Amino acid sequence: MRPGRPTGPVRTALAAVATAVALTVAAPTAVPAAAATDPDGPLRVATELPAPRFWNGAGAADGGFEADLAQALAARLGRPGVVVVPVPFARIVRGRFAADLALAQVTITPARARVVDFGVPYLTVDQGVLVRRDGPDPRNPGARWGVARATTGATAVRTVVGAERVRTYANAAKAFAALRNGAVDAVLIDVPIARAVAADSGGGLKVAGGVPTGERYGAVLRRGAPGNTAVADALAALVADGTVARLEAAAFGGDPGPVPRFLP
Repeated sequence: MRPGRPTGPVRTALAAVATAVALTVAAPTAVPAAAATDPDGPLRVATELPAPRFWNGAGAADGGFEADLAQALAARLGRPGVVVVPVPFARIVRGRFAADLALAQVTITPARARVVDFGVPYLTVDQGVLVRRDGPDPRNPGARWGVARATTGATAVRTVVGAERVRTYANAAKAFAALRNGAVDAVLIDVPIARAVAADSGGGLKVAGGVPTGERYGAVLRRGAPGNTAVADALAALVADGTVARLEAAAFGGDPGPVPRFLP
């Protein structure tokens, strides 16, 4: 999960997901004045909650990788603290939030970069297969897969197992609930998220394997917002000086290594 670290080859159907991931900062356009945030006030950070290991509570002070990153960004920018703004993921990837940026495990893709701006990548991840410990093998014919709406996992799993076997949920929390109650047999979600949910499941869930995609998370910036350059520069500095790597190690206990490949 080290920032910028490449991954190995994958099957053709999933390679399109990895290929689509690119560092992209789009040309700025006008943002309505009403959407502006106070450059001297607390740093407003949008995210979707819950997000264990990334945001361990409703505020940045509760800790988590992105929560700690938000606090480091605020300090770098000279802003007096962080205000967390809960926003659904599907709105975040469309830039529909009233905040300075979003830190919400958002993979950088060309399609998203046509709508929002991105900072430099701050984490590289693959897709993980989350299952019930006593559940059926989701590779079996007829097994049902769950995904969160508007995620890269939703695109990948439909390509591999077929849309008829996939159930889409409004957010990741609802997909995990469907897995626990048996409505689906697996959820495809980013590896660090899958590991966090499994670790907090009391032994009921496990990560059965992964799908190497080499996706890169980026801070989401509203297209053309006046503070984007300052935020992007501060984030780049935190990546360059090793702060992001230290925060990652603190949140995830270092790099646990790749999960075994699950799909053929």
